[in-house]
Amino acid sequence: LEGTAFDSAYLEQQVLAHEAAVNAFTIASDAVENQALQSFVSENLPILQEHLQMARQLMQQSTMTGGAMTDGGN
Repeated sequence: LEGTAFDSAYLEQQVLAHEAAVNAFTIASDAVENQALQSFVSENLPILQEHLQMARQLMQQSTMTGGAMTDGGN
């Protein structure tokens, strides 16, 4: 893959990976009894959720621009 096909595939995989991570951390937040691990999950779940939102936004922007990724003018 190269060009926009690569970009699209990469973004799709990022969304899927972050969805899986958020799901795993969400399940762990209810199931984990170890206090240190519970703290880790509690601290990092919001970060993963934010990253998932960012990945979804990038994918939506890519779809709206015909697959071309842009830096948003930065």
